[in-house]
Amino acid sequence: LPMVIIEAMACEIPIVTTPVGGIPEVIVEGRTGYLVEPGNVGDIYNKLSFVLSADKENKKVCVNAKACYDDSFTSQVVLPKWERLYKTI
Repeated sequence: LPMVIIEAMACEIPIVTTPVGGIPEVIVEGRTGYLVEPGNVGDIYNKLSFVLSADKENKKVCVNAKACYDDSFTSQVVLPKWERLYKTI
C-alpha cells in the first residue's frame, strides 16, 4: 500500500488509483476513493474529470477516506499493534 495513499486519506485529498496490490483493501470505489484500470487512459481521464468537477461527491468520499485513516492508520492504532507483535516474538 503506497504511503502517498495513506497521506492523501489523512489530508482528505481525493484519491484516483489503480486496484493493484493492497490498494483495493483500503480504496473502495466511490466510498474512500476512485479506482481505474491500469493503462486505461480513457478511464483515467474520465475519473480525473469527475474528481475535478464533483465537489459534493468528493467531499463525502474524502470524509470517508479520512475516517478509514483514523480507524486504521494513525499512530494511536498502529503502534499498539506493533507492540503486541513484538511482545509475541
